[in-house]
Formats: sequence, C-alpha cells, structure tokens
Amino acid sequence: MVSEMLEMILKSEFDGVYRVVPFSDDVWRIDGVLRDDAGVTDHDLGEQRMFLRLIQRDHPDDWRPRRCVREANALDWLEGVEGVTAPLLIRHREREQCAYTMTGSLPGVSVAAAKTLNQEIDPHSFGYQVGRMLGNVHRVRMPRFGYFDPDKRYAGSWNNLVRYRVRSALMDMGTRLPSGTKAMIGALISRVSFPESDPRLLHHDIHEGNLLQQEGKLTGIVDWTHAIGGDPESDVALAFDGNSDRYRT
Repeated sequence: MVSEMLEMILKSEFDGVYRVVPFSDDVWRIDGVLRDDAGVTDHDLGEQRMFLRLIQRDHPDDWRPRRCVREANALDWLEGVEGVTAPLLIRHREREQCAYTMTGSLPGVSVAAAKTLNQEIDPHSFGYQVGRMLGNVHRVRMPRFGYFDPDKRYAGSWNNLVRYRVRSALMDMGTRLPSGTKAMIGALISRVSFPESDPRLLHHDIHEGNLLQQEGKLTGIVDWTHAIGGDPESDVALAFDGNSDRYRT
C-alpha cells in the first residue's frame, strides 16, 4: 500500500525522478524535478534533493498522519528565524489515505551517522551549539500550549498539558507498569504544580539522529514531527536527559 502511494506521489508531484532512496521507516530521499503545476511554490523547481515523509492513514481517527501537519506548521514558523537552521518546507499534502511533507536537504550527516563513521565530535563545543540553536527556536511564541493538530484542544496552561501527557503515557504503558505504580504517579502529577510560562515552539525530539553536523559544526535540526507549544525547559530536559539515544555533554 505504501509503495502504491509513493508511486502516486512521484507521478503527481515530479516531472522527473532520478533517484529514490529509503531513509527511514517513513522517509525517502528523492533526487528529482518538481512539477511547476503541482502546487504554488516560491522555491526553485529545478533538479534538487529533498526528503519525502509519507505516513499512511489506516482509519479516519489515525493520529500518525498528524505528524506531517506538526512538521509543516513548525517549519513555516521557523522560516526566516535568525540563528535556526531547519529544512525548507516545499510541500505539505493531506490525502484520504495518507499525509506527506516534502522538505529540502541540509548539508552534513547526523551525529549518529558520524559516530558510525568514527568521526570526532567535541561534545562540549557541539552541545553549546545545540543549546544556542534551541534557544533561538524557543524565541518563537506559540498561540497556545500543545500540538498544532487542527482538531486538538488542550486547556490553556502548561500544567494541564503536562498532566494530560503524563496520563496518556501511563495509559499507553498498559500492563508494563504495575497498577499501583501508575496510580501513585497519577496522584502525584495531579498535585504537582509547574511554573507557568508563555507557550514557545519546542522541537521535543532532540537526539543524535535529528542533529546534523559537518566537521563538528551543527548544520541543522531535522524531524519536527513532535513539535509542540510548551515550556522551553522541557525541550532542554529531553535533549540532555542522558539516555543513550540522546545527544549529551
């Protein structure tokens, strides 16, 4: 099914495709020429390299395609923001069976890829660069807390959003967490009060696969599908939480 949708997109959006390379579960790298009648765009329609994120819609209430909306909105807000390098949004489409975004490419390779190639990266210098770029991202004010899905309506406070996210995570864990532990966490989170702040743009998925580098220099942050309006401190906490799949100093 995904292969059929991919073929449909290539035929409808491109005048010529020279190479299609799977990049991850739902992302393909494409070298090709966009059709100038496939949609209004101010970007170069000549041959270029771009990335296609294609997410299948299995049923009308499937939440996964919303990731494309989140990424498209975040990249729109970030365009022109000083000190932030993010992919250029080229196309965003919502279809009955899928949603997809096309974004421009950035120089460099991910930190994760650099490690597999045994490339040296100074963690202190690079961590400082990540912090500075995230700080510039956090300068972007959001209209409200929560994801940017058009059908989502979160209460207008950071505390309510955090409680909602924690309770949703507890439900998703199912039987992997003892019921007594879940009840204790649920009771605790209902009593904890976090300092309120203005909602700012957060990436909320900073890790080594989403940070691009070239010769130890940060060249961009990719994959904005988890972007959310919230408290910048939570973005920093996720980025430097010390897990093995996160970039840490």
